[in-house]
Amino acid sequence: MSINFRLSYPPSVNTYYRAYNQAFRGGKGMTVLLSERGRKYKNLAQAELLEQNVRRGDPDARYSVLIDMYPKDRRKRDVDNILKPLLDVMEEYGVLPDDSQVDILTVRRRGRGDYVTIRLSEIDPEDSLAS
Repeated sequence: MSINFRLSYPPSVNTYYRAYNQAFRGGKGMTVLLSERGRKYKNLAQAELLEQNVRRGDPDARYSVLIDMYPKDRRKRDVDNILKPLLDVMEEYGVLPDDSQVDILTVRRRGRGDYVTIRLSEIDPEDSLAS
């Protein structure tokens, strides 16, 4: 069983969160929150998942995730900077019940386009070291 879908290209993890200094309110340390850009992307991606009728994943399954990234331009990018936003959106929507269920994660840089395609496949529990 596999689930295939397409999402808009996510913001980098570097802009997905923002740090908030608690000292301004008499507290200590920093709190990390989802940035405005992160909130906008999360809402957009969840609407795209709904529009594509992406079904929810099995909470007992183990998964392989293949992400093909199609950035909008040729700027230098680290492929791992898109993982956290994508996995968080998939988990919050329920297509991936918990990102700790991912045993195989592959990211491939492809052509241009400003989107990602994702294939989420259940793997045989015997192929998982988590069993």
